[in-house]
Amino acid sequence: MENLKYRRGAKIVAIVDLIITCVMLWAVAMLFFLIIGIFTAAPNQAKPSENKDFNDIEEDFEGANDRKTFIFIATLAVVSFIIFLVLEILELVAAIKLLNSTQLGIDFADAAKKARFWRNVTIVFVVFGLLGSMARGRRGMSLQALAVLILRIVGIFIVHNFIKQLDFAATLPRTHVVYSSAPGGETLAPGTVVLTMHPTQQQSGFYPSLAPVSQNLYPDPPKYADVVEKR
Repeated sequence: MENLKYRRGAKIVAIVDLIITCVMLWAVAMLFFLIIGIFTAAPNQAKPSENKDFNDIEEDFEGANDRKTFIFIATLAVVSFIIFLVLEILELVAAIKLLNSTQLGIDFADAAKKARFWRNVTIVFVVFGLLGSMARGRRGMSLQALAVLILRIVGIFIVHNFIKQLDFAATLPRTHVVYSSAPGGETLAPGTVVLTMHPTQQQSGFYPSLAPVSQNLYPDPPKYADVVEKR
């Protein structure tokens, strides 16, 4: 896994996206308190005056249209809060999945699945962001929203290449590691090729390297005639 070129980049993208998502969740929390404030202030505005009958005030509560407007604003705020909360939780889950996909030792196919989930979710966010900007017309989007949009577009490019590397690595055959024994153990024929792998590569089976065993490591056993002559 550590040999993948875009692994570090994908990890940085995941961390940055986690930070952005946490900030957005804070904004959603502020929206929640705003909704609570609207519902808390509504009864105070509807209290009858001492100089008027309750029925008169109900008819004269700045008109029936004001009450309808309040209900509409409150409903819109609740719906917006629910939508923003669901979307940000989804983005948070996607960022965590992407971060997990960059861990050493994880299965390549599983890592590609997690990274692909983040990419697909982020593409949806970017598309909706662009559509929202077009709907605003001349107002466009704020600098903060534009910066987030650019960061996520760059992140999509990095993660897309990371997924391609993971998909390629997943197609490589798993290599059976042969461990050589110390002198005195099982004797291997001179010139036997032993597969040597880095510990992280042993976990993933990625990019093995072949190394020939030294001729002096396992010498030929002495002949019987030579042993008899020495005696």
